[in-house]
Amino acid sequence: MNTLSNKIRRIIDLCNEGNIPFRNLLHKDFLPEELDRIYSELEKNDDVDIFEVWEIIREKIQIDDMKISKYYLWDIAVEEKNNIVLEKFSELNERIDKDELITVPFNSDFNKNGFRYKDRYLIFEDAFSHNFHLTEWLIRNWKNDFILNLPINKNCLGLPETRRNVILKSHWQGPKKLDHVKKSLNGKEFVIKGGPFSGPLMDKTEFLFYYKNNNWHFQIEELIPLEGVVFRESICLHNKEHKFYTKYVHAITDSKLSSCNHIDGAIRVYDTYEKFKERNLTNLKNTKIRKCCENFKLFRIDSKTGIKSFQEIIGLFLIGNPYVLEFFEGETSFTKDMEKTRAGILEIDFKHRGYLV
Repeated sequence: MNTLSNKIRRIIDLCNEGNIPFRNLLHKDFLPEELDRIYSELEKNDDVDIFEVWEIIREKIQIDDMKISKYYLWDIAVEEKNNIVLEKFSELNERIDKDELITVPFNSDFNKNGFRYKDRYLIFEDAFSHNFHLTEWLIRNWKNDFILNLPINKNCLGLPETRRNVILKSHWQGPKKLDHVKKSLNGKEFVIKGGPFSGPLMDKTEFLFYYKNNNWHFQIEELIPLEGVVFRESICLHNKEHKFYTKYVHAITDSKLSSCNHIDGAIRVYDTYEKFKERNLTNLKNTKIRKCCENFKLFRIDSKTGIKSFQEIIGLFLIGNPYVLEFFEGETSFTKDMEKTRAGILEIDFKHRGYLV
């Protein structure tokens, strides 16, 4: 056990025997005594290139999804195993709707990763929960004045004894006012807002409004999948990787645009880069685009009394999008700076992936 190669091999063996994910080594979570000791010795050795060792270990660890593995998320630790949720709580089959969403009970403990159900926590799909700005807003502002439906990961259950609260120090503020919306429309039902990015996929966000049965209906689609200003080409949802997706919002408001009784946020998946480019050449008004994409809901909110801060929810879902802020509240020096930053990152990312020549 004295040589470096022997220690690395033993670490890999112990991780595979215990179904211990690589992330647990970095955070020292749920490590058996021998594994903790050997890894700590290796980590403290100044002659070891720890980054190189990480690559070797990460590549060799094989997690068996038919056995339980345990690790920490932000606010709670989970046990992960294929279909563990429905094996323990078979009644949830009846509570998960056609959109793969479940209603979150208002009186249950709700954190950034999930909510309490009986003696465990149901864990949200990463595609929803990694937007901590939106989940924190919901935790702070949900006053039981709307019904909240969210997607759960059927392979993870949270452990109540590990519950904690991790503070998010950075903040993103969604739009708070609607004064600029009618000016943005200016008699039109369809608006495109975008920046200086000039590659084959223009960076743009499309807004479609129409009036029906005394209500405003509107749709927003962000044509470049971004988290903040970091480009993401693919997203994992319901145990499947979805490539070339957009973020999409649908909402129904009253005639004065003052409150909203329905909002849902989703991703639209176009599968291939060619379909993604084709989508970019048409617009949200063309109903044919629905046939070339799949729609996956990430949340649905309904309220009989009306959601006053619906535009803020939209802004937080489309986090880091300056065009949404400009549509609702007008251009500012902040949004113009965001546009420049966003365009620069897109140029670099698309060149790196070979989409720009």
